[in-house]
Amino acid sequence: MVLIIKLFGQKVYKIVKFSNIGYSYDCRLTDLIHPDICYDDINRIQFYRAIIDRLIAEGQGIRIYSMDEVTNTLHDRIFKYFSELGIECYLVELSEQLFPFNY
Repeated sequence: MVLIIKLFGQKVYKIVKFSNIGYSYDCRLTDLIHPDICYDDINRIQFYRAIIDRLIAEGQGIRIYSMDEVTNTLHDRIFKYFSELGIECYLVELSEQLFPFNY
């Protein structure tokens, strides 16, 4: 499953692949343009919550997260949601505070 992450109000994009392999030693969230970069250094809980919030705002049928959900649960729920709908690629706009810049 691939998300195109767009920086809100800008022409800046990331193409991010979500892995469906749980508890992997490999990164489950990778940049397809720069595959050597793993997004483990971002605040993944905020990142995943922002994606879910955005999907809800767009009228998608994904349920709201609970505050006790961990990154793996949120990641798997996003992946499963798109997989069940047969969506392989989706565009989401995020604010600068949540956009995964490379550090």
